Amino acid sequence: MMLLVWLIDLGTVTLDILSGRRKVHPTVQFGLWGATLGAVVAGVAAVWIVLAPVLK
Repeated sequence: MMLLVWLIDLGTVTLDILSGRRKVHPTVQFGLWGATLGAVVAGVAAVWIVLAPVLK
């Protein structure tokens, strides 16, 4: 249960940093944006790889 609370808190802090409401060093914000976009691209690629044979 505490793991879920920790993950929700981490997500909230991440959204605060990405939206600019929490002031951090610009390098941290840029790195977090890069990590987020990289995770989204990796997720789309994984779904594409799984669904490609089905869509042929």
